[in-house]
Amino acid sequence: MTEQDSPEEKGKDTPAGGSAAKADPPAPPKVRKKRATSKPNRRQRMQFRWPRRK
Repeated sequence: MTEQDSPEEKGKDTPAGGSAAKADPPAPPKVRKKRATSKPNRRQRMQFRWPRRK
């Protein structure tokens, strides 16, 4: 049991863990950048629209 489980777990952990670890770091920064840019853009658009409408 232990001998068969160890090679199978290692083989699955290396490709899955490596791909997941690499995909995790780039995902959070991209989402944070999009949210940070979208929030200020919306605020600026609202401020610019208000004076123009008046």
